[in-house]
Amino acid sequence: MLIGCVLTGVEVQVADSLETYSVTMHIHFILVKCQLCARRSSQSEAVAIQAIRNAKGNSFCVDCEAPNPTWASLNLGALICIECSGIHRNLGTHLSRVRSLDLDDWPRELTQVLTAIGNHLANSIWECHTQGRHKPTPNATR
Repeated sequence: MLIGCVLTGVEVQVADSLETYSVTMHIHFILVKCQLCARRSSQSEAVAIQAIRNAKGNSFCVDCEAPNPTWASLNLGALICIECSGIHRNLGTHLSRVRSLDLDDWPRELTQVLTAIGNHLANSIWECHTQGRHKPTPNATR
């Protein structure tokens, strides 16, 4: 099984069944959290957006760790800053579909995904094989 990092383009062969099991469990965890979120259908959009912002790791951009990100990558289920949103937009919607927390409409299904995944879980999956590599900072050049 190949796992690729969207940001670096690096693909890693995962042969260890333990790692495959771990990825499978993460996906199962996400689905269970989505089911739990579905039970809270009475949340208003503003409350749902605040829940996204409060999710673990979401107070910083998933890519560069800039504080208070106001954009989201729907494909990754993570929050990004405005600078990284431009980079993600240039990747194409097949890799990263970008949406503003403040300017766009947020159907319940999308808020559930963003609340269930969040930056902490997204980075634990997408950056699991990047030890020793440096993340970009908020001041990094494009």
